[in-house]
Amino acid sequence: MIWASFMVVFLGWACFTMISQQSQIADKSADLAKKKQEQLSVEKTKEQLMTDVKRLNDPEYIGQLARKNFGMYKPGETPIHAEETGRNIGAELGYYSVDLSLRFMYNQITTAKV
Repeated sequence: MIWASFMVVFLGWACFTMISQQSQIADKSADLAKKKQEQLSVEKTKEQLMTDVKRLNDPEYIGQLARKNFGMYKPGETPIHAEETGRNIGAELGYYSVDLSLRFMYNQITTAKV
């Protein structure tokens, strides 16, 4: 009788432990999947940032950004505005007068002999 009671208590404890461990494993697996997804997202962002860094080291790309965002252009270059808007956003925002130092730096970069 004592032996049967001991076996019932032992099997009850074993079942409880097994169910508890399975629950913990499921929780850890879900956490692992979430962390892997976050890692993929971070790696994708890192690759995009590395691409941006490479592009920003290119004087031609810097020139494109200066033209697009600030309305700057090279000496002797005539800016062309799209007809559907007919607006030069850079001029409307005052970039021609405010960013003279940027224009000077852009001209220095684009005309520099390497």
